[in-house]
Amino acid sequence: MDANLHQQFKNISFSDDLILMFATILKDDDASIEILRFIAAQQREQQKVSVQHLIENITLERLVGTKTKNEPLSFKKQLTTINRKAAERIVDKLSSMSLLYFEEMKPYKFFYITKRGINVFAKIQQLKQMEGSNDQ
Repeated sequence: MDANLHQQFKNISFSDDLILMFATILKDDDASIEILRFIAAQQREQQKVSVQHLIENITLERLVGTKTKNEPLSFKKQLTTINRKAAERIVDKLSSMSLLYFEEMKPYKFFYITKRGINVFAKIQQLKQMEGSNDQ
């Protein structure tokens, strides 16, 4: 969602059911959660966030292919930074869900979290806490 569309609908809130639905969809997507967390934290500090900032600052544990001499390609979990294509895909998805909006300042897009995004992120954290307490 671009800044103009955000201005038009910034006072619209999701119902509790819709917040729960989006939170349930996103709660197992660590990359999306980390992007929401990072953008919200940067917004509190009044910092602008571009895709480049996401690439430099978000690390995830993911499968990385490693090839050693005389052995076939194998995959191991490693802590690595998010790649550009994944970051762009995720911010597009979150923008389409109206959880993020962006301002274009050629050649950059700066991303901000909406109040709907904050509500969904808070619900995700609540669901994860409930999940953690049920595991014990």
